[in-house]
Amino acid sequence: MNIIGPQLRAYRNKHKLTLDQFSNKLNLCGIDISKAVLSKIENCERKITDIQVLQFAMCLSLSLDELYGQEHTQNLIHLHMKKAVI
Repeated sequence: MNIIGPQLRAYRNKHKLTLDQFSNKLNLCGIDISKAVLSKIENCERKITDIQVLQFAMCLSLSLDELYGQEHTQNLIHLHMKKAVI
């Protein structure tokens, strides 16, 4: 499961893009993704890597807070810092 799928769908809907148009936009940024895979991501049916999340953020000019939600981002930072101390 992924947690950014709904945010990607919200972005797509806000910009009035079809899945095909959204897939093409991501492809132009170098993200090789089909509309079928994008649909699965939006519906939280497909996992995505951290690198893919960063690619989406850069391509769409979104912050990680906007994709993950600020609270989740802070939790990830805290968890990473905790692991670094151990």
